[in-house]
Amino acid sequence: MVRIWVLWCCVFFGLILTGCQGASDSDVGVSIEKKSDFPQFLVGTWKANKDNWEFVFEPDGTISSAVIDLGATRIKPGQITTIPLKAGGKGVFEAGECIVDYDSAERVLTVRLSLENFRMEMGPSALEGSSMNIFVGRIDDDSSNIWYADWTGMPDYTIHTPERPNFKLSTDEEKTYGRQATLIFEKVAP
Repeated sequence: MVRIWVLWCCVFFGLILTGCQGASDSDVGVSIEKKSDFPQFLVGTWKANKDNWEFVFEPDGTISSAVIDLGATRIKPGQITTIPLKAGGKGVFEAGECIVDYDSAERVLTVRLSLENFRMEMGPSALEGSSMNIFVGRIDDDSSNIWYADWTGMPDYTIHTPERPNFKLSTDEEKTYGRQATLIFEKVAP
């Protein structure tokens, strides 16, 4: 178990340190609930205090792009993004549906973003899988520029190495419900 965790950490931090470059530009396909209730003070770019997350909310409440925690990669909902990796290889990310909901009475913003499929090739090794990410939390009553969000990420990852092809990094569904963290998003651009 310790070796699995060390291997996962090496892959994850290697991706963060090497980073990614560029992303393809294309149309965005997203869904939103309660479009008429989306307030204009939420329009703009919101960046998390950790884990690289970022969302760009449009005036109609859709998300035009997001930066995900996996390699700090910018994706567009409903699109495929292919990027070169600084250490060589490439990453292919197929973003799925992105649903946004805002409850104006409670000032609670919810975002559900799915990563349908991804594959990051790094030399003879590769990391692939999918994930569902849910962010739920209140918008600050005083400033309206802070969003306190509880994030739950439900990954399904597999690493392929010459020594261990098809090695599952995902957690056991019966024992855990994914990765959880509290993030503080701040509106950094209108």
